[in-house]
Amino acid sequence: SPASGNRITMVTTTRLAKFSVERYYMLAEIDQKAYTPIFMDNYDVGENFDIGNCAASPGCIELRRELERLPSHIVVYFLWRKDISSHLFLDLIESSMGKFFQSLELAHNENTEKNLLENSYKETLTDESAVSKHIHLVVDRISPLDEDNERTKEADERHHAEEVKVVENFSRIVAKSRVLRSRLDGVTIGLSSDIRGAPALETVLNMVTFGARERRRAMQRQQRSPLAKKIFGITKPNESSSDEVDEKIDPTSILMSPVGVVGLQPADLLGLDKEREADAVQDIVQSKTCAEWNGNGDHGSFSRRAHEAWKLKHRPLGVLGGDKDEQDENLSTLMIIALIFIMLAWFLH
Repeated sequence: SPASGNRITMVTTTRLAKFSVERYYMLAEIDQKAYTPIFMDNYDVGENFDIGNCAASPGCIELRRELERLPSHIVVYFLWRKDISSHLFLDLIESSMGKFFQSLELAHNENTEKNLLENSYKETLTDESAVSKHIHLVVDRISPLDEDNERTKEADERHHAEEVKVVENFSRIVAKSRVLRSRLDGVTIGLSSDIRGAPALETVLNMVTFGARERRRAMQRQQRSPLAKKIFGITKPNESSSDEVDEKIDPTSILMSPVGVVGLQPADLLGLDKEREADAVQDIVQSKTCAEWNGNGDHGSFSRRAHEAWKLKHRPLGVLGGDKDEQDENLSTLMIIALIFIMLAWFLH
């Protein structure tokens, strides 16, 4: 039955490459492709936070303003340190996400908005802010082998197998949580044997950059679209601007990722390496565990839905290309490749 199907949780673990992606490269790409991440610990909303007392919390109002600018799809990142038990980490996530969920509810509750703001300020809300947010939880568990143990490939593999059991069990606990299951689309947990590894942060990068190529092409077409020029308020000196458009849309919204990033604190993104070593690391053991339910799929499915929402929002602007544009671009790429091969063949001959 559909009701029983909603209770089913699928947990899958995939082994990853034995090398990491350079952390500061990932952070730079996320910074360029997504809206500025929001960190929940930066806002003092009080220990006993709820919607009723939020009017007295400046931190809550500030957080609300920040949440309004996020797109409809959000990835929330947590760092799980090895010395924190599953029970304590679940408490941390439920407490933080509980406040986050209530802040989202407040941010999109029209009645509460009127009571709080009393028209003291009124920001133009995008269509995305009027709908519920879709949220995917991403966790990095960094669990190197204890220093007392001799570091060998066999020891690393045994330790990783034990940690996979911990991670898979935790993902099932999250899926059963009354606080989390109904509000999350899924959870992804990255597991690494080295403190410089960050497989879950790499997942965040993949989610943020999904569809980036199409967004770049749309940004280029925006310059040629009369309707887009009108909506974005882009006019040349000799163009008439008598036809006003009530709502101006930020042109950068075309280029920015439809997946927003939220974290607990900025330090989590920097990892556990005290030396802040910039280089990637090789010969490590990594895996990724995904828990999905209600037919939502994994983080890849989440990214595709976010991109479809982006296309739905921007299609009326006339900046999305069709199959012909895709074929023309592919043909141009093939011609360039063919030309390179011809030149190489000529030089080698």
